[in-house]
Amino acid sequence: MEREMDIQKVFQFREGVKFFDFEESSFIVDTSDNSLYNLGMSSALISANLDGKNNLGKIMGVIKKHFDVSARESESAVAKFVAMMQQKNLIQELE
Repeated sequence: MEREMDIQKVFQFREGVKFFDFEESSFIVDTSDNSLYNLGMSSALISANLDGKNNLGKIMGVIKKHFDVSARESESAVAKFVAMMQQKNLIQELE
């Protein structure tokens, strides 16, 4: 069973990680090891909101509205992306 995501958590990219959003493509660069991650549309939208201000609940709302998906689908997309970003050590949680 999936555990509930804490939608009050707030994340931002850690120092040395930059998010770039252009009309044609979006990507994240980790300057500490020169890694480049290309992003799809939903990942780019989530990344744009990982600004240290928006909590995960707010980001889920943005995804739900922008892509016209269910709350469950938006939660799943945000949870997967955040988990991947944590695994790659690209984001940090703010207290």
